[in-house]
Order: sequence, then structure tokens, then C-alpha cells
Amino acid sequence: MPRRPQLKRPALSPLNLPELEEGDPASLEGEDRCERARFTDVDVSGRDLSGIEFSECELLRPTAHETRLRGARFSETRIERMLAPALDAPGCTLRDVELTGSRLGAVELHDAEVRQLVVEDSRIDWLNLRGGRMHDVVFRRCRFGELDLVGLAAERVAFEECSADSVRFRDAVLRHVDLRGLEMASVSGLEGMKGTVITPEQSMRLTPAFAEHFGLLVAE
Repeated sequence: MPRRPQLKRPALSPLNLPELEEGDPASLEGEDRCERARFTDVDVSGRDLSGIEFSECELLRPTAHETRLRGARFSETRIERMLAPALDAPGCTLRDVELTGSRLGAVELHDAEVRQLVVEDSRIDWLNLRGGRMHDVVFRRCRFGELDLVGLAAERVAFEECSADSVRFRDAVLRHVDLRGLEMASVSGLEGMKGTVITPEQSMRLTPAFAEHFGLLVAE
């Protein structure tokens, strides 16, 4: 009998930032490179910061409504209590990032490259991760409205004490993705769930969706 594959947990390292200087929010422009800076209560709503790069930075209580962050890069950066009713960040790179206590609305993060990300205690109404790549990610105590994973390639991702109104898995390529801590009210694209781990209770709740997907009639 072949051995069952072992679930691999996300490989994460603590984020230890150096001493930071206070940054000037007014100076932020697209294609800028910001290093070892702290930005507090910055409001970049409506601004085009496409291509900007933050390295070893801290963003405290930023507001970013309808901010354009296309192709932006965040590395070794902590973001706390972010407010962004709409955020346009396709093709973004997140590497060794922590996002905590944030309230996000519609987040366009399709075609993104995400590695070593922790998202905690946050609410996201709609998270579009279509066509992106994700490795070593933990979502902890997060509330999602719609979670769109269509075409996502992900490995070593875990959800802990999370919930989502709906999750789309179509064409996803997933390996070592732990869904046991994600309460899903509705799912679609079940073929894309291959490579995930769910609980027996979740499998029972998903039985109607499985039956519909495979064209089965469940009857006494």
C-alpha cells in the first residue's frame, strides 16, 4: 500500500526589522524605492504608486482607497491596521510580509507573486488571487467575503480560524494547502481542490456540492 503524503506546513521566519527612520508620505511616488522607513497614518488614497518598492519598512494605519499598486514590491515589511475599501495591486510581489488588523474591501491581487506572508485578524470582502503564485502563507483569524483562487498555483498554505462566504477553486494547482481552518459557506470549481486537506465535517457539509459537481443523485 502506498504511503499517504505528509502535509507540509508553511515555512516562515520571524520578521525582525532594523531601526527605522520616519518616512515622508508626501514624497512617495511610483517606481520609488523605500528602505528601512516607517510611515505612520499615511493616506495614499487615489494615488498611482505603481512599481513602488518597500524593503524593511513598516506601514502603520495606512489608508489606501483606490490606490494603484500595480507591480509594486513589498519585502520584509510589516503593515498594521490598513484601511483600503478598494485596492488595485495586480502583479504585486509580497515577500516576507506581515499584514495585521486590517480592513480591506475589493483587493485586485491577480498575477501576484506571494512568498512568506502572514495575514492576521483582518477582514477582506473580495480577494482576487487569480493566476498568481503563492508559497508559505498563513491566514489567521481572517474573515473573507469572496475568495477567488481561480488559476492560483499555491504550495504550503494554511488557514487558521478563518471563514469565507464563497471560495472559487477552478483551475487552481494546489499542494499542501490546509483548508481545515477555513469555514466555507459555498465552493465552486471543486476539481481545483485537489492537493488540499479538509476535515471530515467539512467533507460532509460539501456533500451537496460534490454530488452536483459529479452529477450524482443522493437519495434514500
